[in-house]
Amino acid sequence: MLAQDPQLSGVQVTVEGTAPPVHADRDMLQIVFQNLLVNAAHAMEGRGRVRIGVRAVDSTCVIDVADAGPGIPADVRAKIFTAFFTTKARGSGLGLPTAKRLVEAHHGRIQVECPPGGGTTVRVEIPLSAG
Repeated sequence: MLAQDPQLSGVQVTVEGTAPPVHADRDMLQIVFQNLLVNAAHAMEGRGRVRIGVRAVDSTCVIDVADAGPGIPADVRAKIFTAFFTTKARGSGLGLPTAKRLVEAHHGRIQVECPPGGGTTVRVEIPLSAG
C-alpha cells in the first residue's frame, strides 16, 4: 500500500509476532491499520521503518504500530481523537477518530504513547475470539 505512493515508498514495514484469532470485521480493521500506517509514514516524511508487533496478552490481541518520527507533542496528543482536528495541511481530521470508533466497535481500545526520545507507538487492543 505505501509503496504505491511515491512520497511514502521509502518506508519499510516490519511485522513481528503472530496474530491470534479475533472476532472482527476485516474491512473495519483494515481501515484502522491503513490509517495508522499512513500516519506513521507521514510522521517520518516518507522515510524510515515502521515496526508492528502483534501478540496475545491475556484475552486480548495487542498490536503496536511504532514509527521513528519526531513524536506528538502532549498538547496535540490530547486532541488527536477529536473529529476534524488535524495538523496536516491536507488532512481531514477524521482518520484517528474513525480508527478509535472502529476499534471501540470491536470492544477494543486504542492509545498513543510518545517516548521522550521520539517516535510514536499506537497500541490497538482487540478481544480474542472465544474458544
